[in-house]
Amino acid sequence: MPKFVIDQLDYGLSQAYGSQVLAGSAFAFVAPQAQPNDTLQAGLQNFYGIPAAGTRRVLPLLPDGLTFPGFKIKPFKRLFDLVPVLVTDKEIYRAAKDRVRLLVVTPAWLYGSPDHPQPTTANLTIENNGVVLRNPPVQLNSDGLTLVDLGALPQGHYRVYWPGTNENDDTKPAECEFSSVEYVLAPLQATLQGYELAGNQLSCRIKVERFNEPLNEPVQLELWSGPNRLDSNKVKPEMPGIYQTRFKVKPKSQERLEVRVSYQDLVATAVIPNSTRAERQEVLFNPLGSEVKLSLQPGPATREVRGLYLGSGGAVSNTPVTLADPAPDSRVARLRWHSAAQAARLLVLDLGGKVVEDRDLGQLAAGTELEVTVPAPGGFLALGAWFGEKAWEGWSSLVVPSTGQVELKGPSTVRPGQTVEFNIATGSPAAVYLLVRDSRLAGATPRERLAATLKGGFEGAAKWATLGYLSKKVNELADWPDLTPRYRTMAFGGAVPSPVRAMMPMAVPPPAPGSMLAGGPVMDMAAVPDLARGGVMYKGGKAAEMFMDYNAATTGPAQGEGPGQATVREDFADVAYCTVLKTGPDGQARVSFKLPEAITAYRVEAFALGAGGREWAYTSENLEVNQPLWAEFKLPAFVYPGDLAPAVLEVNCNSGKFSLKLLCDGRPVAFKLTGAAQLNADSFQGQRAKVTFEARPGRWRAELRDLVSGEYDVSERTVEALGRFTSLARRFQVLLAGQSLDLAAAGAVQLRVLPSLDTPFKVLCDATTDYSHRCCEQTASKLLAGVAALVAAGKDDLSNAQSKYRDVVLAGVARERKMYLPGRGFMMYPPEESGGNREPNDYWGKLAARHLGDLSYLGGPAFQDLDSDMREALKELQTMGENAMQAYRIPLVPEKIESGRDAFQVILKKGRKQAEALAYARASLQNQGVAFGKGAVLGREEKAYAAATLLAGGVQSDLLTAIKAANDLTKDLNGEGRLYSTVDSAALICLLLGLKGAGIGTDGGNSRLKLDGIEMPLAEALAKSASGEVRHLEVVQGTAMVEITSEIVEDWNSFRDEIPVNVELVRRNRKGSSIRVGDTVDLVVRLREYVPGHLLHVCLPPSLSSLEGGGEVKKFSLDFTGRIELRVPLRATGFTLGQGEHWAVLVRNMFNEEQAGTPGLLLAQVSAD
Repeated sequence: MPKFVIDQLDYGLSQAYGSQVLAGSAFAFVAPQAQPNDTLQAGLQNFYGIPAAGTRRVLPLLPDGLTFPGFKIKPFKRLFDLVPVLVTDKEIYRAAKDRVRLLVVTPAWLYGSPDHPQPTTANLTIENNGVVLRNPPVQLNSDGLTLVDLGALPQGHYRVYWPGTNENDDTKPAECEFSSVEYVLAPLQATLQGYELAGNQLSCRIKVERFNEPLNEPVQLELWSGPNRLDSNKVKPEMPGIYQTRFKVKPKSQERLEVRVSYQDLVATAVIPNSTRAERQEVLFNPLGSEVKLSLQPGPATREVRGLYLGSGGAVSNTPVTLADPAPDSRVARLRWHSAAQAARLLVLDLGGKVVEDRDLGQLAAGTELEVTVPAPGGFLALGAWFGEKAWEGWSSLVVPSTGQVELKGPSTVRPGQTVEFNIATGSPAAVYLLVRDSRLAGATPRERLAATLKGGFEGAAKWATLGYLSKKVNELADWPDLTPRYRTMAFGGAVPSPVRAMMPMAVPPPAPGSMLAGGPVMDMAAVPDLARGGVMYKGGKAAEMFMDYNAATTGPAQGEGPGQATVREDFADVAYCTVLKTGPDGQARVSFKLPEAITAYRVEAFALGAGGREWAYTSENLEVNQPLWAEFKLPAFVYPGDLAPAVLEVNCNSGKFSLKLLCDGRPVAFKLTGAAQLNADSFQGQRAKVTFEARPGRWRAELRDLVSGEYDVSERTVEALGRFTSLARRFQVLLAGQSLDLAAAGAVQLRVLPSLDTPFKVLCDATTDYSHRCCEQTASKLLAGVAALVAAGKDDLSNAQSKYRDVVLAGVARERKMYLPGRGFMMYPPEESGGNREPNDYWGKLAARHLGDLSYLGGPAFQDLDSDMREALKELQTMGENAMQAYRIPLVPEKIESGRDAFQVILKKGRKQAEALAYARASLQNQGVAFGKGAVLGREEKAYAAATLLAGGVQSDLLTAIKAANDLTKDLNGEGRLYSTVDSAALICLLLGLKGAGIGTDGGNSRLKLDGIEMPLAEALAKSASGEVRHLEVVQGTAMVEITSEIVEDWNSFRDEIPVNVELVRRNRKGSSIRVGDTVDLVVRLREYVPGHLLHVCLPPSLSSLEGGGEVKKFSLDFTGRIELRVPLRATGFTLGQGEHWAVLVRNMFNEEQAGTPGLLLAQVSAD
């Protein structure tokens, strides 16, 4: 990478003077010349007021460079490669259920220069399985902490990154990764209490607990890096719950290090922070005298400063200047000059690259000592001087301990469902990120990630800096341009030609002492509004406004008077509370929130950022959730009907006498109990007991009664049937006068009256734009949905709609551009996602071209009211679409009407054959069996376009036919609010636009309805139906939009085997065919050929998991994207009973739901040893 940018202003002058200037990194050095009238000295005297010849000079190149006669030299990029911090509240989320909360950390010291100002917005990019999903803009808080709600995301692996604010900056973007899956947590907690890395030896101290009780038995401790096990030890506890061991680390291990604790069939994970191979590498921090090296890992005799670990590098450099301590507690660094120096100069830069001190030291005697104030949180020291006839440059990175503080005061043990209160003290006003999450979950802290970004900045500075005596002239640098002379000037006796002189400053004033950067506008964006669920924050002991936060608890106390009245404890969110708040002028704040009802241990974490972002602190406390009486399940997520899987119920009763009932779907289940003596059929004596039983699909319930106090605890969990997944689906129907709906007859769970068609239309557009698997056709459909939403918004709400769908449109244009082949059509996927393929796709490319060719006809009137970027983007899309239609030889207006889409385009584009188009649409809707013979997706597409044609035709007698078709189609909307693929969803969007255009479902102000036999106006019906208790609904007058919520079941076993699929489990690192607990295996899925749209769906048995983020992942999906083989690493996390456990793999095409392949149910056999 270049170090400098060197511009030649005059070829002749640059050639003459470039050979007379020495260059390091931070300074240029000018030597005295033999002749007093030397042209360089004269020129420098004219430019910079340099004294007479014979004086050695050291001139600073930072921050903005220097202009010499004939050339200008300046740094290529800013000194520190610093990036903001992105960190999520955990690493795994339950797909479409858990909301992802992202913390963006942007302290002002990351920026600080005019060409790199502190941003007020962040344009994030969210990728799902490597494909861009969306690009949401985020308004940043000026205090440096911004909490963003990314929503409940569909299944997949996600990467969120922020490319940065400087397009010319090649710094690695800020990023983080997480997964949206289905997972379970084992009742085993592993906490890293201390560790030290010395060479390739990692010493660890681990605390291990089960249900908040220290484990006192031997465990297997394993060190992992990604899918590879590096070392393993059988370890006994030093004291209850405390285990100490040492591992060998392979230096080439790329991924982060994790310690996995195995006890019986339980696995817990403790992550070594900042431990990827790149993060483990040491960086030279101070080479002046005794070397100091920096690491993110604690080692022997290291000192921790802001999450960085400083230690001796072992070497002693014979430098003429030494620095006593590059991380002084006093924030004053001390230099000693061991040799006499001339023209000595000193620069101190802050982390933003701003020069905060430029000291011209002149001549210094040997033994001179100087003090330098170090900016917080750190900076860079550059030294330059002449020692005799030699020019020398040296450097050191600088950092100071933080004066920030944060203290948490609150309970250490509470009951489930209890409201808890914590007091937060920061000493002075600060922004605080407060997170309460299950201690079993993995997740980085803001402090750890800030340390990583600091290390990256110091590492870049060390590579850039120069240490030693200089010999290279400026024109000998690799960055010196090799240009043909544009013109040559005649020699001049010390006078600078006026055109060149006009381009240069006459003097270099020293930079002003650094003052802290001003922050942006103050915004109280602690979190996203829809996360506010009851957390209250108080400042300085006084009640304050409600702060936006996330609180998972929604239910009351766990214990009651009897099993019928006791509140049932269920499986709650793993994050109990998450917010960003501000402490008051006295540095105090108080929060209260309600806990979920799980028996577990939480880690309460607080990260405080204050003093303009320069000072920060982190602390954490343990919060044990317990009660005298409880029963907690360890159940599998899925079991195939007919199979049985080992399961456990842990029981605690402080009084020592209890009764227990175990039921599945209301029926008693036999069990074995150890640890307590049986008194009679369902009564036992003992404080702790372990109940083992064989689990099957169903709703499991444990009823526990304390025979002494009479208290009850009821706990319920659900085991889903493998291959059968239940979700809620919403569909919408337009009802005319005289039409009715019955809850039971519709097979629904809820009927709700809607004010207009806007709600279902918005849901459909949002669900379609959120589709994550994006080939050229899907991208075009997402764009069609976005444009349709803009059109439907109308002028009154266009501004709000534009802000929402702007990212969808602009990101869609950028992605479609990657697949566009001018004059040839569209590729299926971009080349980088399809093995370099650059051929147009004749089927999906044609569909994409048709979608884009229709945009101007659907949205043309609304385009003129959009901003210029949106107008240009849509114009580009229209051009791509029409060009691709020409390439595929598709007429803009169909010449033959052979489909509902053809008919719709003829009406939409006012073609000559409108009567023929209407006749075709009527016939198509009367004979739907023919269309559905082509497959459900194409059948729905045909029906939607045919109905849209009738609505666009405006014939009144066709209205009922079109409405009936719309109602039929909305019955097939899935749980996400869209149809199976983007093909039929795009067609339905056109149909709903037609309904709105015809005035259907847009104005129900005069409508009257009967709800359960009681007549009322629409406004009253809206309020009554919101309760969810309406069983019968009838329209008496006008029209009504009704939302029907149903439960849908997806059965993977019912698909035909149309796609040949080969599935294999390949074991690693051990010979033999049997699999045992703890083995790592690769799930290998191979296809005979790739067909665009193929997706892999996997549902694992209880004994197999993909370990991630502290959880056992059980269900996930992947896109083949051009490949015929996928490999997925798995871990055997449990043993099977004698009959084994069935599991399922399904390959399904996203465009053709009838096309699917499965090798049949697979059988897993895992032995306990």
